Amino acid sequence: MEANKTCLRYLERKLKDPEFRARFEAADQAWDVALQLVALRHARGLTQQQVAEMLGSQQQVIASLENPTYTGRSLKMVRRYVHALGASL
Repeated sequence: MEANKTCLRYLERKLKDPEFRARFEAADQAWDVALQLVALRHARGLTQQQVAEMLGSQQQVIASLENPTYTGRSLKMVRRYVHALGASL
């Protein structure tokens, strides 16, 4: 419990730094995008390989898009992914 409080106090201090806050918020958004892509694919009952085939791509590309730590995803590719699965942004 004390470790959690210490961590929260540290984070509160760090978030006062505008540069850290911007990086933190960007990372949070990346997690959201990745998790929503995975949820959409699962809801459609598809594998990464199947989505890759739908997009004329490779499974590794889909895995990267769904990886929350991946920083190279483009809005264009996310749109293609989402539209191929019959959803919208």
